[in-house]
Amino acid sequence: METRIYTEEQEAELLRREESHFLDFKRADIIPGKLQETVVALANADGGEIVIGLDDDIRRSPSDRFHGFPNPEHANNHVSVADILVDPPVPAVSAEFIVCPTAPTTFSCTF
Repeated sequence: METRIYTEEQEAELLRREESHFLDFKRADIIPGKLQETVVALANADGGEIVIGLDDDIRRSPSDRFHGFPNPEHANNHVSVADILVDPPVPAVSAEFIVCPTAPTTFSCTF
């Protein structure tokens, strides 16, 4: 899985994004089984993106919104949700780890 290092500008752009029918933010402490609901909902809506490790409350300060993983290995159960917990598995899932200048590692899953 690829790791992408964000610049400060890319981090700011990520924090400006708002949730929609095709984008959802989840904290890293979400239970993988609960994440399954979001994966299925987005898959049924013709795909989307889930950013795990970013709180959806845009009223919080940017530094308080990040709730990521200390390293990519801590996200293994979250990474496997689309393949293991969803039946039938969601096709064409791509995932990457994002490292922001001021935050722990987050995980982005696109399908």
